[in-house]
Amino acid sequence: MPRIRVRKDTASGDATRADVYRWELRKIVRFPALWALLALCLALNSWAILSSAGGLSGWRSDLAYTAQVAQRLGTTVDDRFVAALEAEPVSDERDGLLHYIQSALGPGYAGWDPIAAGDRYAAKLNDQGHPHLALQMQIKAQWIQPRAEHLASAGLTNDLLAGRVTTLMHSVNATLIQVLLLEGMVLGSLIVLYAVCGERFHRMTALTNASRAGRRLMTRKLIVGIGCALAAYTILAAGFAIASLLSFRIPGLWSGNVSSRMFGMATDAGLQPFITWTDFTMGGYLLAMLALGALFTLAFTLFAGALGMALGNVLAAFGGVMGFAAAGLIAMMFVSDALAYQLLGLQPMYALANANAWFSDMGTHAVIPWQETVVTLISAIYFAIALIVARKAYSRKDLT
Repeated sequence: MPRIRVRKDTASGDATRADVYRWELRKIVRFPALWALLALCLALNSWAILSSAGGLSGWRSDLAYTAQVAQRLGTTVDDRFVAALEAEPVSDERDGLLHYIQSALGPGYAGWDPIAAGDRYAAKLNDQGHPHLALQMQIKAQWIQPRAEHLASAGLTNDLLAGRVTTLMHSVNATLIQVLLLEGMVLGSLIVLYAVCGERFHRMTALTNASRAGRRLMTRKLIVGIGCALAAYTILAAGFAIASLLSFRIPGLWSGNVSSRMFGMATDAGLQPFITWTDFTMGGYLLAMLALGALFTLAFTLFAGALGMALGNVLAAFGGVMGFAAAGLIAMMFVSDALAYQLLGLQPMYALANANAWFSDMGTHAVIPWQETVVTLISAIYFAIALIVARKAYSRKDLT
């Protein structure tokens, strides 16, 4: 019996697969509405960052003064720095910075006890009738204590960062990160749905689904769509990072430790430092936030792909994705019970709702370290499972 020419057929199959990937990529790249939306998001993000740094909130002079002081006096807030700042010419900016430094958390977070803060969190949770969560808060406080001791002993708590504007800058940055996540979610979902259901716009769905070979193209559509969605987010994230670096040009800002005592957070346990689970410079923290945003975007693109195959309609699937996101965000905003908050928080909008405290202990909003990362990863996993199930169901159902 003659031998089948496997090498030739395989090579032909590889060429066909490559052609399919090129066709699918071309279909997405040549869709002008996606480019218009991407350009709009880039313009919006750049304007928002430049505006926040340009003094719309009345802090322009403080940012400029902090940059000058950091250039002359250095970026380590110690006794020498304070004495030199007191000797500077009197001005509103100098007095404001000096008052902020003297009223901030002291060197080594003086006066702040993580165990006592954990006990206050635990008391609040006990009052709600959740002793198991209260115990977890006390355990978490024990994990935070060595982090605080490490930061203090390594001298990482005295970085000037943005001076008295540090907390405001972080708050604005967290809000802009939330906007970036929403943009990634919307743009990524639309790209994947166009890849999955785009044939409907050209009335090619029946032809594509008429054969088993045509249905097998769906896997390649998903790969190209998800890849393009992540590429679009990467462009947005790169623009965000570049605009941030160009807007806030204070010596030592981006190399300073994000857990400096210049940055205090008001919580249920009072003013406390922003202690992260590992050491981050301000620049490293920004990159870590953007990386988590990529995982967030991936989770929603997987979900959009699953809904697109299940519903077969771009608008219906996009509405389902947006409805799920809106419901998840509302749950995070209005649920007051701690246990319900944790249970309802097992979805990616938990990360968006807590963007101002990523990679820190997050107070009563988190019971384990890195909870925002763990929740987003779990969300991506169960959406990936949903995508696999939807892909198998798509191969079997009648689509003609």
